[in-house]
Amino acid sequence: MAALAFYSAHASYTIFAPTDASLFALDMIQMASSYNETLRLHFLPLRLSLSDLRSISSGSILPTHLPYSAFHLTTDPLQVTGVDVALPDLFYSRHVAIQGLVRIVSLNSVLFEYGERLGLGFGSEGESIGSLGSEGRAIDTLGLFDLIQ
Repeated sequence: MAALAFYSAHASYTIFAPTDASLFALDMIQMASSYNETLRLHFLPLRLSLSDLRSISSGSILPTHLPYSAFHLTTDPLQVTGVDVALPDLFYSRHVAIQGLVRIVSLNSVLFEYGERLGLGFGSEGESIGSLGSEGRAIDTLGLFDLIQ
């Protein structure tokens, strides 16, 4: 939780936590900068419980704390960018939700240039969640924050 200390005291976060074994393996094969980027990738700038995740449309994109990156959410089965959420609501509080993953989400598998490519901006407190419409364009779904916060 110390990693959250430099963020706003009033902000909310979701951490998609991979297994200890996958973190250890990652530590053995990546340089420190890549390791840090991978960890930032697993933080979302909003708190999402299991019920929140299930209420979001499958195919939605969720911004991460790694600049210009986002996860692709599917709800059946519940996955982020193809990785199963195996331990949902592992921890849940007023500002933090932790969802347990079966493995690490690879930097190679996320959507990059999210804000620029899809035309959806997001800042340090995650002002947007979007999904791709049937024509492949971004759809703003900001109303979700009223439901979550």
